[in-house]
Amino acid sequence: MHAELDEGLQNDVKEQSREASVSSRGLGALGSEVSKALDDVVWLRNLEDPNILKKNQIP
Repeated sequence: MHAELDEGLQNDVKEQSREASVSSRGLGALGSEVSKALDDVVWLRNLEDPNILKKNQIP
């Protein structure tokens, strides 16, 4: 009985660690998408204000 319980716990731990690994990869991908979206927002903002390019240039 102890061996069965022990094996069940080991399987649970393995499954949880696998899920955590998948979650961390998912968060990394999400972070990348958020970063791209923010870049797009900045780019669109620059389009709205044509003088922004002049403002950001080094004299």
